[in-house]
Amino acid sequence: MRSFIAALSALLLATPLVQGGAITACINSNGVNCSERNCSVENCCNFQPDIKNNMASVRVNNRAGCHIFELSDCKGRAWAVEYTGKFVNLPAWLKNNNASLQCHGA
Repeated sequence: MRSFIAALSALLLATPLVQGGAITACINSNGVNCSERNCSVENCCNFQPDIKNNMASVRVNNRAGCHIFELSDCKGRAWAVEYTGKFVNLPAWLKNNNASLQCHGA
């Protein structure tokens, strides 16, 4: 029994404690008309039609930082957005031309 507990403890200590990325994506600038999106850490998440190529501002909701890509499958140019607790407007080249998201651990 002790060896099982020791093995379980070692496994838990070796498992990174990172959370998924959560953003609030908005179709208007300055955080107006928004909905929350989640994406597991290091996964690439394509935006659904309601927000794809239609996002103008964003807020990262947890300590993970994220990259927003201009193309699906996390391809093309990317823009980094970090946790600040505030909404930020997307740069002109990415506004209304965004398709996917990838977040990294805190």
